[in-house]
Amino acid sequence: MKTLFKYFAAIGLAAATVACVNEEPKIDPTPEPPVDGRDVGTLVLDGSFGLVVESRNEEIDNTPGAGTRANGNTDVNTYTVKILNADKGSEEVASFLYGERPTEPIELPVGNYVLKVFSADTPDAAWEGVADTPTYGIEKAFRISKGQRTELGTLTCRPLSVKVTVAYRQSLYELLSADTEADVVLSGVHNLVFAKDEKKAGYLRPLHTGADKENDLVLYLTTVYEGKQITRQPLKVTNNAKAGEWRKITIFLENGESGSVIINAEIETWVNGETIDVDVQQLATIGEATIPDIDDPDAPKVVWSKSDEPIRDKVVLTDDSYNEDGYYLGDANVTIHAKDPMQRFMLEVGSDNADVKALLEENELTEEVDLFTVSGKARSRLRLWGFPTMNLNVTDRTFDLAPLVKVIFDYEGTHTFRMTVTDERNRRSTTELIFEVNKSGGADPNIRWIGNDIDQRHDVVDGLQVEIRITATKGIRSLMVEIEGALGEGLPSVQIPSKFDLVDPEATQAGLSTILGPFNEATGVGFGFPVGDDVRNQTSILFPITTFMPLMGSFKGDTDFKLTVTDNEGNTIAKTVMLHVN
Repeated sequence: MKTLFKYFAAIGLAAATVACVNEEPKIDPTPEPPVDGRDVGTLVLDGSFGLVVESRNEEIDNTPGAGTRANGNTDVNTYTVKILNADKGSEEVASFLYGERPTEPIELPVGNYVLKVFSADTPDAAWEGVADTPTYGIEKAFRISKGQRTELGTLTCRPLSVKVTVAYRQSLYELLSADTEADVVLSGVHNLVFAKDEKKAGYLRPLHTGADKENDLVLYLTTVYEGKQITRQPLKVTNNAKAGEWRKITIFLENGESGSVIINAEIETWVNGETIDVDVQQLATIGEATIPDIDDPDAPKVVWSKSDEPIRDKVVLTDDSYNEDGYYLGDANVTIHAKDPMQRFMLEVGSDNADVKALLEENELTEEVDLFTVSGKARSRLRLWGFPTMNLNVTDRTFDLAPLVKVIFDYEGTHTFRMTVTDERNRRSTTELIFEVNKSGGADPNIRWIGNDIDQRHDVVDGLQVEIRITATKGIRSLMVEIEGALGEGLPSVQIPSKFDLVDPEATQAGLSTILGPFNEATGVGFGFPVGDDVRNQTSILFPITTFMPLMGSFKGDTDFKLTVTDNEGNTIAKTVMLHVN
């Protein structure tokens, strides 16, 4: 296999940019031959006339960036086009869909007009994800002159609403009551109420469109902070919000004078994918309060003991996670590192399994408990599971949760252990340890990553084991492997296809079985994959992608191994092993 390394090289990517233009109307100086001397001219909506949609401020993940995809309807052929006579109080002269616009010049009396284009009627308020939200459009004034052709060129349709998002920094989020809400009101009448956990963007229609009137945007916060009630505390976001803007509001905490706490809001204003303003305004002041420092890099850390890696990913427990005696094969030792001695260790247990819920109720664990002070049934149960209840006022504490992992396997479902650790300097961190018990996976055929969640992307680090268990009670007829992303793009350069069937690699390329199959020490070739009869008609095989890991270092970014298994009765399952190289 080492002989393959020299063939791999870094792969570059190219980016392309797209530009949009918005031309001014132009009048053909060559007059049309007068037909009957009437005071008329023509509007041409064919040829140079066109529509484009400017949507760069519509970030699908609420994170500004160059590459975006628009929400709402961006199919301009479905947009409504209206011609309004400005000299007669915007009287409608014509209406049609852009995709069905007249190909012949439109004859109009001499005068002033407005071309109005819109994707749909704009609601007063709507959430991201609602059909046709946001709406796009443009109004373009033009004049018809006697005997002349008027062309409008390419027009750019932009959002017709103000986009608003509301978020809380972690240090404040955990201190606010669950019923926290932010009522965002535009022009005094159009509003949306953002719940504490609302991730979607909202869209509000400005009431006033003229330059003489402004559209004020105000946020009213209602919450309970450290036992103190705050009711509709106003924050003036801006005096004049405009359609096409994204007002990104982030609420956070700062220490004030004389032991007070200040709730502030950072307001970023985005237009066409660029920040045009960042403002910080004070929202509320709370006296005699403290802020636990959650974002401090010296806050306590909860890690896996063997790897010293932070606990982040969900732990998926399957039959392959345990040995024949029922003991867990993974790392169940947890260590807490603190710069200063711990003073509080809060634990909250949750589950979607009815039997576990009953067990928690029976042992007085339905509410969050402090391991420093827990007593009675709750203390006894937590000790049986491996949680520490003594000798906690220290800087480092390791405990073994192997008893918990062994017991929890009896209960299918998802079980969450939320640990919040605070040190003597009031620095705090919260870690969620999540176990998902899925003994057989439920599917047939089935694909499982032993010891890891196959539905999550994983960083390639030293010691990462990528062992895939594939089962099919009817026997495997086909096992297609498709490698995409950074590594997949590099394989063709060394004559290795990025897609092949392990049941019959030779059907893809002569000699591929030798390259993919068992490692040959004499030739140094072979990735160690099962091929041919080692896959065909088998009911259970191990597919060790770990052998690919040494190659991954040269291919930065995401690489996906898409596995598709078909059994002898035609049943199919597809799973993707998602990896990332920093």
